[in-house]
Amino acid sequence: EPPHVHVDRDKASCKVWLVPVALSFSLGFSARELREIERLISLNRAILIEAWEEFHG
Repeated sequence: EPPHVHVDRDKASCKVWLVPVALSFSLGFSARELREIERLISLNRAILIEAWEEFHG
């Protein structure tokens, strides 16, 4: 599976692809929250990809 991150809070959850940054699925987050999640992931994408590759090999 391509590099991605999961974001969970209370009963809300989403999965975001890292290349390119794109929402895979979402449950419980508002549109505003999803925009902020995508913005933060975009700003930190290089770090997240590096961590994903170290974890998954």
